[in-house]
Amino acid sequence: MHRDRPASSNDRRAERLKIFEPVTVSDTTGEFRAHLLNISRTGGLVHADPTPEIGKIVQVNLFGEWHVGTVVWSSPPRFGLSFTIRLSDEKLARLARKR
Repeated sequence: MHRDRPASSNDRRAERLKIFEPVTVSDTTGEFRAHLLNISRTGGLVHADPTPEIGKIVQVNLFGEWHVGTVVWSSPPRFGLSFTIRLSDEKLARLARKR
């Protein structure tokens, strides 16, 4: 497990879990509701309006914990997020059980 290892651009091929999880996203403009459409240990696909710009640092509240990431692509109303710190296997297992 690489829980404390930062995610890198080489991790874009990480196995993704398809989900539909309501989340709160926070950036410098405030908080807004969104849905995670898929997630991996290194990032996720988010559906939101508004859609943050590429390069923006955002936080996603997942199960009461804030996870920081960078918007790596944006095609409204969706954007790709790369987490600063990988999600744990335990957190992904919890999401898998909710499916």
